[in-house]
Amino acid sequence: MLKKELIYREILFQVLEKRQFVFTQKELAVQFGFSLSTIFNALTTLRETGAILVTGRNFTVVDAEKILYIWATERRLSKEIIYQTFVLESVGKIEGRMPAGVVFGAYSAYVLKYQDAPADYGRVYVYADETELAEIKTFSFHKRQGEFICVSW
Repeated sequence: MLKKELIYREILFQVLEKRQFVFTQKELAVQFGFSLSTIFNALTTLRETGAILVTGRNFTVVDAEKILYIWATERRLSKEIIYQTFVLESVGKIEGRMPAGVVFGAYSAYVLKYQDAPADYGRVYVYADETELAEIKTFSFHKRQGEFICVSW
C-alpha cells in the first residue's frame, strides 16, 4: 500500500470505528514514521475536495464517505495481492471455508453486509495475516472454478 493510502486507511479507521474526527499532521507523522511533508502531500486532495477542514494545528474530517471514494479511485488492489489460486468450489463454499479471522473484501464484503449480491461474481478477496494465510494455503485446490485471492493487511 502506498504511504498516502495508509494515511487514508488510518483516518477512515479512526472516524468509522473510533468516532475520532480531529487529527494533527504531527500525530500521523509520528504514528507512521513519515515526514510531515508526506502527510501534508497526502492530505492535499482531501483538502481540495472538502473532505477535511484544516484549522490551525489540526484538521477535521468533514466527509468520510468522500475520503473513501477518493481512496477507492486511487487504489490499485492488484499490487497488494500476496496469494492467488483457483478452487474447484463455488464462491459461497470458498467464503465458508475461510478462517474466522479473515476480513472479506469486494463482492464478498458487500454480500455479507447487505445480504444481497449486486451481480454474479467469481472471485473472493480477503485480508489475512500470516497465520490465516498459512491456514488458507492448506486448503486442497484443484482445477479452475472459483477464484480465490488474498490481499495483505
